[in-house]
Amino acid sequence: MPTRSAIFFIALTAFSFSAPPQANSADDELQQKVFELNTRVRELEDYIDTIQPTLNKNQQDIATNFTSLQQGLQANLQNFADHLQFNLDQRLQGVNDRVAVLDILSKEYRKIDTNSGYFLIGIKKFEPIKGGYKLTFHIGNPNFGNYSGLKLKVLWGKKFDSDNLKDYEAWRNSLTGAAYTSTLRLNAGTWNELHVDIPVNSPKNLEYMECSLDVTSIELDLKKPE
Repeated sequence: MPTRSAIFFIALTAFSFSAPPQANSADDELQQKVFELNTRVRELEDYIDTIQPTLNKNQQDIATNFTSLQQGLQANLQNFADHLQFNLDQRLQGVNDRVAVLDILSKEYRKIDTNSGYFLIGIKKFEPIKGGYKLTFHIGNPNFGNYSGLKLKVLWGKKFDSDNLKDYEAWRNSLTGAAYTSTLRLNAGTWNELHVDIPVNSPKNLEYMECSLDVTSIELDLKKPE
């Protein structure tokens, strides 16, 4: 029968042999967790390295799109302003008959107000001459008086493209103008021809034409006293 000393020795021996495996198991588990954590950290770092160029590209794309949108908005606002200016100018010309816009091909006449009443004006024909073109204006006098001392102001140039407005003011400044005087007598109730030479080298420079008219004298019948 074993003695107490022998039993104690056996128990101590069993304890000394069983304790180290428990410590080794805990260390291995800790090392495994550390290894897994390091692996996840490396994976996260690799993901960040991969996504960073994408983030930079997205940021550049956003900046580019914003700049493009801003430029497009500015262009649209400028186009709207030009259209508005053009429409206002056309409406003012329609309200103010002091300026008549003519077409060298249509032969249509327009009403034109002067300093001494209104007349009718149109272009009957145009023909090439040396150094330009000769325009034949038809001026109608629907009034009862006879007028003379004509002063005709003409402005001409290329037609303005209202569907592709860029700079309305620049187009207006590109127009060329001249003033013509004539001793033509505008008799009451008649059409009268006025010839004007315009120094242009191409009919394209006569696509747009506007004119204004003034007279210096008027003759009316004097009513005799009864």
